[in-house]
Amino acid sequence: MATIAKSHYENFTAFYPVYLGEHSNRVCRQLHFAGSTLALLSLVLLAVTGNPWWLLAGILCGYAFAWTGHFAFERTSRRRSNTRSIPSWVTGSCIGRC
Repeated sequence: MATIAKSHYENFTAFYPVYLGEHSNRVCRQLHFAGSTLALLSLVLLAVTGNPWWLLAGILCGYAFAWTGHFAFERTSRRRSNTRSIPSWVTGSCIGRC
């Protein structure tokens, strides 16, 4: 039976300062916002058209923009990230912060 890893953050209030520390570069945050927006738009288009290519486009947009922000501007590695564990908090932080 698979187990779900428990986050070491008790709540969003504890999570958010760590997220901000890993996203201190403005361009990185803007790229996250652009990627998240395009990913959500792609999911809407998937629902409207039923074309599965929109799912791939959404995944690629979300990750490509975020990774570009981290590697090229923030100079951090996602492997060392402390904020990967709760995707909904990461997305909410990204949209709310930019």
